[in-house]
Order: sequence, then C-alpha cells, then structure tokens
Amino acid sequence: MWRRLKNFLVSVSTYADLSPDMRTKQQVRQFLRQRSALSLDDWYIEHWQAQTISFVVVEFFCIQMSEHTQLEITRVQPSDRLVADLRLPLICWFDWEITFAEAFEETFGVSLGDAFSFDDFETVQDLMLFLDCQLVSINCF
Repeated sequence: MWRRLKNFLVSVSTYADLSPDMRTKQQVRQFLRQRSALSLDDWYIEHWQAQTISFVVVEFFCIQMSEHTQLEITRVQPSDRLVADLRLPLICWFDWEITFAEAFEETFGVSLGDAFSFDDFETVQDLMLFLDCQLVSINCF
C-alpha cells in the first residue's frame, strides 16, 4: 500500500514538472496583448510574404503553435525569441516538439528529422525559414 501511495505522489509531482506553467503562459499572453491581433492573411502579408515564406507553412505554424501554446500567434513577430520571449519550453506540454514534427510530416510528407529541436532556433523567423526550406528541399541550415 505504501508503495502505491509513493508511486502516486511521484506521478503527481512528475505531472507538474511536465505540464505547462500557467503563470508563465499568462505573462506571455500579457506581453503579446500589447500588439495588434492580425488575421492570418494580414499576418502573412505583414511578416512573411516579403521573405517568400510559403503561405502553407505560415498557416501550419499558426495552427500548430496556437494549439500547443494557446497563444494568439498572429500577435507574434518574426524577431520574437522562442525561449527568451515566448518561453515555449515552459508554456507547452513536454512532448509538444515531437507532436509538432509529426504534424509537419503528416501534413507535408516531409520529416524534420529525429534531431529536430526548437532549441536549434533563436527566433520565430529562424524557425519559419527552416520549415519553409524543408518544403522546397533546400538545405539552408
């Protein structure tokens, strides 16, 4: 019986470690609220079209990141840092990178590779350029 109780308590503490940090998520939401919310089309035109990022990549990113972060992604700017500004490792579930990579492969038929990690990218722009390059089969990185 004590073993079961101990396992339960360990599970509860592990769950907390792997769960999103709601306080941090609220802070990021507050940071983003200072900006205008754009429609997906306007976000694409304002931030990504001139960089020749394909609309399908922008749409995919917006949908997936909204799902994983529960943030208004169209308030995000290309220069936002994934870790320092958006705090992604803290506001997402522990397996979100894997789920994101699987969804990319499912959607586009292109694997991001086993070593794919958001830690490899400083900004949203870095990540978007990488994703777009994967679709056009250019090894940009």
